[in-house]
Amino acid sequence: MDTAEPTSKPTAQREALVSLVLSVIAVAAFAAVLGLTTRFHSWQASLAETMRGRGERDLQTGRAGRAIEDFRSALAFDRDNSVYQFRLAQALEAEGRFDEAESYLINLWERQPQNGMVNVQLARLAVHRDAMSQTLRYYHNAIYGIWDSQPDENRRAARLELVEFLLQRNARAQVQSELIAMQAGLPPDPWLHLKVAELFRKIDDYENGFAQFRQVLQLDHGNVEAAAGAGEAAFELGRYRTAVRYLESAVAANRKDEVSRNKLNTANLVLASVSMEERKRRVQNAFRAASAHLNDCIEARGESPGHGAAENSIEKLHNRQTDLGPKLRGRTFNDPDFQESVMDFVFEVEEQTADCGSPTGLDQALVLIGRNREGAER
Repeated sequence: MDTAEPTSKPTAQREALVSLVLSVIAVAAFAAVLGLTTRFHSWQASLAETMRGRGERDLQTGRAGRAIEDFRSALAFDRDNSVYQFRLAQALEAEGRFDEAESYLINLWERQPQNGMVNVQLARLAVHRDAMSQTLRYYHNAIYGIWDSQPDENRRAARLELVEFLLQRNARAQVQSELIAMQAGLPPDPWLHLKVAELFRKIDDYENGFAQFRQVLQLDHGNVEAAAGAGEAAFELGRYRTAVRYLESAVAANRKDEVSRNKLNTANLVLASVSMEERKRRVQNAFRAASAHLNDCIEARGESPGHGAAENSIEKLHNRQTDLGPKLRGRTFNDPDFQESVMDFVFEVEEQTADCGSPTGLDQALVLIGRNREGAER
């Protein structure tokens, strides 16, 4: 019994040694496989980035078809990469393959519904389909969404894209709402305030436009476009004295600005304080201009006053013209009440013949006074 003990000890030692060697071999093999796997994945990632770089260059140079293949190749090595999927969607859109682009974008949106870039791209596809509700939804998601970099700039850019879309569809009330929301958060950048002011002017919101033009001038005192814009806005609001101040500045800085010059001349005419003789002369001129405008309109419409079965508004004006004309050369013309009746005729002519062309110069000034005789800023 005692003689068996020396034999069992070497056997146990050999078994322990074999186990240790096998463990070392297993660890070494695992490390080798892990290293090979890591290097393989690194190689795949490198290839994917190489293909993505090619895709970026192709997309930037207008070769969308090649960019699609590049981004698909990149995804073959890294199929879950959201950046590659997004860039592939952009390339597909650039190639006009809108349904495929939308499929990738919807997949991304379902994972990141607040992603600003994804929402903007989906909004652009909705614009292409002229889908108003989806366009509004995705643009608003982008405006209030998450951006990886420059969030304020990207949100403003998204809102401006939305405004342009709404302008094309003449949705003025919605444009105004977007611009009012935008102006509150604008930084002290004269270019941005000028952009918003011009957009307000496009929808005839002269009150907000005037405020933005003034903001531009506070930031950039010599901005000629803002001076002209503020002058025009004040003019349209009936604030003629304010308009003169800005329009004079605009015309002094740009002698070729005929639009501002004409509005300046008209505003000065509205504000002018004239003598009785000058007033009579201007009333006569206004009557002649209105009569000429009326006659031109009658001729353009092919109408023959006095020969219709029933008098229309133009015929009535023609009859009044015939009645008033001779009295402008007699004593009756000295009566202020008569002069007022002549001006009533002038204003009515301009209103009834608006579709025959717009009045200019003194004629326009008198019309403006007639529209706002009591409230015009003098």
